[in-house]
Formats: sequence, structure tokens, C-alpha cells
Amino acid sequence: MAHLLFSTGRLPPRRCLGLGRLIGRLWYRLGGRKREWAIRNVEAVFGAGLTAEEKSRIAKKSFESFGMALMELVMASRRDSDYLRRAVTVEGAEHWRQATAAGKGVIAVSAHFGGWELRNSALRLHMEVPVSLIAVGYADDVIDRKVREMRCAHGVQCYRYGDRALGYLTALRQNGAVSMLIDRSTDKLRHIEVDFLGLRGRFPTGFAHMARQTGAALLPNFIIRDAESPLRHQLLLTEPIFPDPDQEEEADIRRMTQITVGRLEAQVRRHPDQWAWMLYPWYDETESHGGTRRPPRAERMKGLSDAGKSEA
Repeated sequence: MAHLLFSTGRLPPRRCLGLGRLIGRLWYRLGGRKREWAIRNVEAVFGAGLTAEEKSRIAKKSFESFGMALMELVMASRRDSDYLRRAVTVEGAEHWRQATAAGKGVIAVSAHFGGWELRNSALRLHMEVPVSLIAVGYADDVIDRKVREMRCAHGVQCYRYGDRALGYLTALRQNGAVSMLIDRSTDKLRHIEVDFLGLRGRFPTGFAHMARQTGAALLPNFIIRDAESPLRHQLLLTEPIFPDPDQEEEADIRRMTQITVGRLEAQVRRHPDQWAWMLYPWYDETESHGGTRRPPRAERMKGLSDAGKSEA
């Protein structure tokens, strides 16, 4: 089945993307716990601010977006670099120049948002620098190897969490980028709770610790799929976040994490159907250290935070 799916990258781009949308719709229908998480997460965040139909649409479109991101990875790995350069435009290149001015590279942090599987190749090709991706591996060795091959198709170096830092830190020494997603946390990763979409969310802090240790700037960035022409994307580079060596480490880690999460919140509010709502179960305050996951309850909401308020 996996081999058949990977082979579909030879289809014309529009058919490939249509297949991804269909996969997402089927997953939504059969999603079980994941669908429940998505629906309840959307309800907890938007509550009475949206109609039931609007909230249902966001949840369903989120699954479709995930399916399209999967097929974008399969498709892009079988096309040349010129295709990706045309498909993805960059906004905020001045922020990249600001972040790399000190010659320490950037830590390019993002989320399961829009066409996230295209993001690393787009950074590699548009910025013309080394990019090292750190990602969670797959339990199935065959799938894991194939996904790594596709992610590395345009010169991106791929590493798993737990690999020796010597490999991926080479990109920083060459004033390139170490890239990772921050919107999933496990008990195996260091994490803290910060404000996110009006709730307390648990986020890993490895990216902020790396910034403190290397002096590299954090560069939150997001790849937004064009709603009218979904084969086209905009890679949005936001303002860099610099570590502050004069601050106590724990306070600085929290500051950088909260600002980064605030940038993600701003994009989720602007394009709620492009974020993977099914993959981020919030933690109740009483459960945050016990490791028990469950979607948030709408009755716990006490007002919604404005987009980007964490940067105030």
C-alpha cells in the first residue's frame, strides 16, 4: 500500500493534489479518535464565535490539508528544483538576512501547517543555504526510509531526534538552517506550558535550548497554501527571535517559546483550516505532568487571546 501511494507522485500535479484531498476526506470519515480531537479542539478554541457548520468545515478541511501535504511531499520529490522555485514564493527575505547577519545560522521553526512538507526544500532552494531537518521517525522501517528519501530530494539533510548533534549543527556553522516542527510534544522531549489559542498548551523547548547554546536566531516560518490556486504556496519568514544571554536561562527559554508559539497562533487564526487540529491534543492544567492526553473542554475557556499577543 505504501509503495502504491509513493508511486502516485508521477501523476499530474492537480490529480496528485486531488488524491491528497480525497485521502484527507476518507481519514476524516474514518478518523475515530483523531477526528474527535480535531472537532473538540476547534470547538474549544472558537466556541460560540463560529456556527456549528463553520467549525465542522474547519475540522474537515484540516484533514484535507493534511492529505494534500502528504501528496505534496510525494509529488515534489519527483519534480525538479525549478518546479519548487515556481510553486513557492518567499515573503520576508529581509528577516532571513537579519537572522543570519551574525553568521551563526538560523533555527527555522514551524508547525504542521499548510504545505509544511515543501518548506525545507523551499528554504534550501530559495535561500541557497544548507538545511538540516530534525524530525520524528516512523516505526515502520520501510516507510521511514522512503519518507527520509523524499524529504532529502532537493538537498535537505535529514536527521531524527536523538541523532548526534554534530551532523545537523554543521548547517549552522555554514550559516544555514536547522529546521524542526514544534506543535507536537511527547514525554521524551523537554517541554513547558505556554499560552496558545486561549488555552495552556504543552510545547517542546529543544529549539529554544539550541538557540541559547549556539547563539543562532530562531526564525518562525510558515508555508501557506493559496486557497484559490492550491498548487501555489507562500513561504512566510517572520522576524527573528534572538536569545538573550543576559537573561536567566529558564526565563529566556520561556520567552522565546512563548513568542514562537504566538507566531503560530497568528497564522492559525488567519488560516484555521490549514493547521493539523487532529495532531495537537491540549493538556489540562491538572494533567500536564501526568502524561494523560485528552482534548480540551470548551467550558474551560475564559476568553480568547488576540493573535500575536504574546509578543506584546
